[in-house]
Amino acid sequence: MSARQMIAATRIFLFLATLCALAPDTASAAERWPPWQSYTEAVEAAHQKAQQAQKRRAAASQNTLTSLNARIEQLKSAKKYSQAVPLARRALVLTRQKHANGIETAAALETLAGLYEALNKPAQAAPLLKQALDIRQQAPGQPDVAVTRERLAVVYDQQGKAAEAQRVRGDAVAEPPPEARPAPDVAEEPAATDQETAAKVDDEAGAEAAAAARKAEEDAARARAAELIRRQMAQRYEPSPSVRGRVGSGASPAPSFSGRQGIEPKRQYARPPAPPPAAVVPPPPAPPVDIVSPPPPSGGSSRDSSEQDFTVLDELDRDPPSAGASPPPAAAPAPPPPAASAPDDPAGGSGPPPTAAPAPDPDPDWQIVPVYWGTDRAVQPNAERLAFGSDRARRLETGLAEVTVPKVHEVPNVERPWVVKIPYFDVTLYAEKEDPKKHFTLKSIKAMTREELLAQIKARLAASKDYKDQALVFVHGYNTSFDNALYRTAQIAYDLDFDGAPFLYSWPSGGAVASYTYDRESAQASVPYLREFLDMVVKETGAKQVSVIAHSMGNQPVMDVLREMRNATPEGVVISQVILAAPDVDADTFSNLARSINGLAKNVTLYVAANDRALTVSRNFWGSYRAGDVPPQGPLILPGIDTIDVTAASTDTFAINHSGYASNNRLLDDIGELLRTGLRPPEMRPLKFGKITTNAGDYWRYVPAP
Repeated sequence: MSARQMIAATRIFLFLATLCALAPDTASAAERWPPWQSYTEAVEAAHQKAQQAQKRRAAASQNTLTSLNARIEQLKSAKKYSQAVPLARRALVLTRQKHANGIETAAALETLAGLYEALNKPAQAAPLLKQALDIRQQAPGQPDVAVTRERLAVVYDQQGKAAEAQRVRGDAVAEPPPEARPAPDVAEEPAATDQETAAKVDDEAGAEAAAAARKAEEDAARARAAELIRRQMAQRYEPSPSVRGRVGSGASPAPSFSGRQGIEPKRQYARPPAPPPAAVVPPPPAPPVDIVSPPPPSGGSSRDSSEQDFTVLDELDRDPPSAGASPPPAAAPAPPPPAASAPDDPAGGSGPPPTAAPAPDPDPDWQIVPVYWGTDRAVQPNAERLAFGSDRARRLETGLAEVTVPKVHEVPNVERPWVVKIPYFDVTLYAEKEDPKKHFTLKSIKAMTREELLAQIKARLAASKDYKDQALVFVHGYNTSFDNALYRTAQIAYDLDFDGAPFLYSWPSGGAVASYTYDRESAQASVPYLREFLDMVVKETGAKQVSVIAHSMGNQPVMDVLREMRNATPEGVVISQVILAAPDVDADTFSNLARSINGLAKNVTLYVAANDRALTVSRNFWGSYRAGDVPPQGPLILPGIDTIDVTAASTDTFAINHSGYASNNRLLDDIGELLRTGLRPPEMRPLKFGKITTNAGDYWRYVPAP
């Protein structure tokens, strides 16, 4: 091959390579601004596409936060606090970008602070809690201000800053009003406290700068493609020489087309015509750049939401660099997002700083009931929220759940969606959609360290009025899942109008009819963890009166724990009421345990029923009467215990699908009176139980009014 042929072949190759490189951008630009579309239509289409992209980015960000928070809760429940810290920091960054100085940011700050508290790093937790407290104090009507204040005071105590702790706990009136305090600098990353934190901040700044560099390259490519399209359109729709001289005189030129003859275009010009002198402001020099690539919102990324897949949570702390993108200089971090301007100031000019909106009124269709829970169940994998299954974790976990109770609720039901399944095959035929207006739902659930939980509980007790400084602990029975136990606890608290602190201890029940033997072993294995939980409630929450309700199979571990705690109750704390409902415990074993707890509480009440089908099955299985049964000779009567036969009222108040046969349930009326007044014997209470005298002693029977 000669030299000329070699040069010619090289030129052809380079020409073809250039066409291949420009083809995607050209096709993309033509798609965004086709020849038959006017400039106005192209702008409108670009705005619509930008709005859709913004919605996709917002949805991706929300999904990312949801996944992050779920993973953080799982790691906290597994006590892997050091692994949860990077995820919490990433969640804080995303929350700040989305909510600025909103309440969500305060919650994210408190979550990260709680991890540092669990790692025994009060110096790192203190500034985070201080920022969270400042945010909450600026939003009126925030009930969590007292909780955050107490947590910050505890952290100062741990650092030996008694004066600071005293100031935080001092009278809130002495503090400046919210409008007089400077807004917390929540746009900045928390100060680096160690090498890991500093490296994390550098990685995030580098990732944002890399995203900005990628955006600049994409904008440049789009500009080149748009310029090529304009040149092609100009050549394709050039007016003929006969009318070229009249274009500027106001005459309508008749374009000559180089395409197929006889096909009239929808419009004469693909390019925007020259605007009238004083009517329309001319577009910028390169309008296609703005059309094909609208700028991303402040703090966002120009990448498509598909590139922000955060399902692999262990890699969330860094963004993968795009191919061919050169790393930005380390000393050029991305600029902070500009402050949002007021809605009536489109130019973004300076104006009065936005004030925090007042807290929204409670939804009129449902009410939120907090449940402070403890469990020795194992965490169940769930990408949406923290969930517990039936396996045993062999350790105590604690936290807070918020349960919504619909205003249409009827005592003592737990309204849940209808589900039709094939028994023993776990095949769902129909499932009603969950609706908080009609059903009990789980609004939120999160694991908490002991310090976080105690701060929440103390704030709740401080605000209590009807049940001042009272704690109520519910321990469920057989065939109960963790979620159903939460719903039942919330139902009891709601129906009693209990404004004290409601607690749930959930042992690892299988939550199925066929798991009876597993449940019995699990209930017995949970005794040390239930003891640890009750010790915390009695000794550390600040409650002055603690009452315990145990149902069915939950009576066995409760009585074992109460026997161990008999001589360990701290001074000033009273075990007020111990309510034993339908105990699925052997009658003789129950009698021995009852003697061992005699004198522990002000009052012990035993509710029994002759028509409890679960106890009938248990009696047939074990071959002996249960303590919650009513044999032909009468119920179990023991010294120091008020035995009440509620066959006519049922014990379905405490059960999920346990004894749904009764239409009249009055136990809650009696329990509420017990908690408020402690009146006994039972005939002194409003229900006026009938007293029955036998050779073994006295017991009482509920007789419904005619």
